[in-house]
Amino acid sequence: MLTSDATFYLTSVIVLLVLSLQLTHFWWKSDRDGTITWWMASSWVFVAADSLFAAGTPQSTPFWTRVVPATLITGAHGLLLLGAQRAGGMKLRFSVVVVAAAVHFAILADFLYWSPGHNNLRAASNRVFWAGFCLACFFCLRKASRHYWATLNSPAVIFLAQAVFLTLRLVTAFYLESRGLQQRQPVLIFLDQVDVVLFNGALFISLLLAFLNIRQEAITSAQVEMQTLSGLLPVCAWCKKVRDDDGYWREIADYFNRRGKLTHGICVSCARQLGVKLPGPSP
Repeated sequence: MLTSDATFYLTSVIVLLVLSLQLTHFWWKSDRDGTITWWMASSWVFVAADSLFAAGTPQSTPFWTRVVPATLITGAHGLLLLGAQRAGGMKLRFSVVVVAAAVHFAILADFLYWSPGHNNLRAASNRVFWAGFCLACFFCLRKASRHYWATLNSPAVIFLAQAVFLTLRLVTAFYLESRGLQQRQPVLIFLDQVDVVLFNGALFISLLLAFLNIRQEAITSAQVEMQTLSGLLPVCAWCKKVRDDDGYWREIADYFNRRGKLTHGICVSCARQLGVKLPGPSP
């Protein structure tokens, strides 16, 4: 029979799996865009991490049910940061992601093998690393297109809200422990679980929508430019011939006769030079 934690993580896996498949499909249709690549990879790493959490039982080895999945989540946040850096036109800092994941893994392993019994500190290290990555993503996306940060449901705002939540959660946990109010912890754990589903769902949907808006804006701009260019008439600067759609240079009269009937007249200045009297009042 599944435990409540396993049920929650299994639900999270299903939600993330649907989002990951959508991101992968869009990544393929968008010619494997580099920005989408990092976000898609991050979503699949989240799926792997939550799958390990869901597979955990009281008899499972903590290394595979706590240390490895928590490190994977740190790596997934790192991939999100790489995507945010690329969206912001910044240099990708692969070393930062690798070093952060390695340091977090070492801290978690220390709490498991050499300093056991410090679950609160282990959880605190998780929140510190994840909040730090979310904050970094926020600042990177602030340098990107306005679609990434200009609205309340934009990815940058979601990253900032997650960083604030993790920070408040960290402070609250230490406060409850210092006051001896550990009986309140189940409520906070429930909030953590709800936050995971909301954060992952809202984040990946907002990232996809922002990218779609940027693509649509580029398509619209290209269409306007094409309409502008199609309205231009190429005329030779010397002989005043006009280039038609087939690339041939033709006399202006011949060019317009091919598109409709052309009537002829004489302007006032030419009439004056030729001594032609025009009907109507003199100018």
